[in-house]
Amino acid sequence: MLDDELTEPEAFGLVAVPIPVPPMLEEALGYPGEERYLSFHEWRPDQLGYYIDDAQGTWQGAVPGWSLFLRHPAVDCICERLRLDLSRCAPAIPRQRYLAKARENRVSFWGQSRSLVLDRNTTVVCGAP
Repeated sequence: MLDDELTEPEAFGLVAVPIPVPPMLEEALGYPGEERYLSFHEWRPDQLGYYIDDAQGTWQGAVPGWSLFLRHPAVDCICERLRLDLSRCAPAIPRQRYLAKARENRVSFWGQSRSLVLDRNTTVVCGAP
């Protein structure tokens, strides 16, 4: 297996979602980097908001852009049909309380939120089935 194949979303159980990706979506949502794969989500244990992750770090994203993207009729319709709720489902809790949880409880807590993963080379979006 090639190293590139190890980082593909499919290696993590994600599947392609037929969401249309407008040109430069990542820039409109506030991404400052150059990585191929990006995760867009509304989750931090201790903070409300919208975030972008790549292999190098995490940034707070442009909330108005994320809201407009999710409200786009095509995106909204596809998410509804797939029952893909991208809104925050877990409550915000103090970071120390989150870190004090057992690992399996942290994973469960994280699992209450969903994210989209964008492959910037192919402009394909993936999500959890």
